[in-house]
Amino acid sequence: MKNKKAVTTLALIGIIVFAVILLTVLGIFAYGADLADDSISQLDVTIGNNSFQQTYQDTVQIGILQGKTTMPRIVGMGTLIGMFICLLIVAVNQKKIGPLWIILDLAIIIIAEIIAGITASRFSTFINTSPQLLNIFSTTLADPAKFILSLPITVPIIGAIIMFITQVTSKKREEEQAPF
Repeated sequence: MKNKKAVTTLALIGIIVFAVILLTVLGIFAYGADLADDSISQLDVTIGNNSFQQTYQDTVQIGILQGKTTMPRIVGMGTLIGMFICLLIVAVNQKKIGPLWIILDLAIIIIAEIIAGITASRFSTFINTSPQLLNIFSTTLADPAKFILSLPITVPIIGAIIMFITQVTSKKREEEQAPF
């Protein structure tokens, strides 16, 4: 690939889509784990001398609590931060680009900004559809939800940084590869 052709900046749109899908899946998983925990905790069954409720609390409930609190938070933020770090690494390693691609980069950043605004608005509507979802996204998945809701601010900043890094590193590479 000789020219970048705005591929790195175009990945911003992919990150927006992937982040929303990931966070929605994690939120639904946490919601399902919460429902399962509530339902199983209310079972009052005794088999012989063993209480099902006590056995559940001693064994399985610990894993379900981790599954509905800690794991979605770690996976959500780790993946979102990792995607931006990968995008920056790709931007640094891009080869020579022409000045015409700056215009395409800016257009893609503007389109990504529009998509980010729409996404944040729709996501806000989604998490406010039920009190349980609002509780999950405001407590368990608070940081990833803030990330999605702040996409209209984050996307142009990251896009500008990526565009700057790509321009600077491609000029340095051009100078390094100049034949003498």
